[in-house]
Amino acid sequence: MPRESQSLTRGLTVLNVLVQAAGPLTATEVAHRCGIHQTTASRILGSLIEAGYVRRVSFREFSPDFGLMALGMDAARHFSVVTDPQTALERCAVLVDPLNVRLSVLWRSKLLYIDRTANNRGRQVFDGADYPLHLSSPGLLFMLELRPEDAVRELAASRERFGWARPTRNVAATEADVLSQAEKHHRRGTIVLRNWADTGHVTAAIRMPDHEGHPLALSLAGPSDVHSTETIRVLLHECRQLVEAALG
Repeated sequence: MPRESQSLTRGLTVLNVLVQAAGPLTATEVAHRCGIHQTTASRILGSLIEAGYVRRVSFREFSPDFGLMALGMDAARHFSVVTDPQTALERCAVLVDPLNVRLSVLWRSKLLYIDRTANNRGRQVFDGADYPLHLSSPGLLFMLELRPEDAVRELAASRERFGWARPTRNVAATEADVLSQAEKHHRRGTIVLRNWADTGHVTAAIRMPDHEGHPLALSLAGPSDVHSTETIRVLLHECRQLVEAALG
């Protein structure tokens, strides 16, 4: 690998480590997590501080800086999945009220919630980055597309990142059992989970066509006592048509 490419790769790795960390890290911790020498880590951190992507929060510790946030916000306008379906999502939010409507993409095993729109409660772009797959209706919908052994491996990786919360008794204790439970709620290309991530809560999802090679799903979430399961499935299909047309 050319030296310039190696430096860029290391810099991106350092940024990713800082972003994923629970709090500030020392140069020694960064070096250990990136598998590089501490001197190299310190040099990279210095360059990233100068560029505005990393800040020194104490004499020894470092965290992401606002430049990284600004970069992400500016980048959003380059993604049609963010810019194009806004009107369609607002129409969906009226249809499904009081549930909210979300778009999510599976990117390198991470579940990214791109958008959340609710009737009379506005729109929130980048509602959340990554989420436990076993608690997410789009996450489980994506998993059901995989071979069982691959899905179990993805869920195990999610467990390693987030733990394995069981907020209700409907959430099974193992990856294989969660997949089995999810399959029971999967019909007509949709999945509807009641009292799953929370009592009195429903989350449901339908697959959208892949977006630029990445799995995309539309989901609904909110109080479970408003719409029947069959109505939610119908609403998912109606919303998919609206959003799919907006995305072209």
